[in-house]
Amino acid sequence: MLRVAVLVDREQYEKVSGLREERMVAQSASALRAKGWIVQPHLHLSDPEREIDVYAAKGQQDLVIQLKSTLRPHSPWEVYKRNADVIDGVNHTAEVLPRFREGVLGFVITDGYEGDYQTWARS
Repeated sequence: MLRVAVLVDREQYEKVSGLREERMVAQSASALRAKGWIVQPHLHLSDPEREIDVYAAKGQQDLVIQLKSTLRPHSPWEVYKRNADVIDGVNHTAEVLPRFREGVLGFVITDGYEGDYQTWARS
């Protein structure tokens, strides 16, 4: 159904997609806060500018979480696009990790597509 929606009304699809992402951020932040983490959703870094979906700290441990809302692919082109999106998330996370204290952990979390050998190799 979502594949049809993007073809029929791209503007509405993008609006709904943004809301889905916000729900993922809110749910992740809520789950971490419930476990005692201090959470900063949508943390903005400068020089160079980057946004982290969810940053959390607890004691001496930091987490950087990049969220990806991805549909399960049904065609080779969709697999390619989903892999590219997940790999982009992995690259983004790897790029920002050195900007935090030593020992920070970075995660890319998806809600529908876990990737394949291409994404696993990059991870």
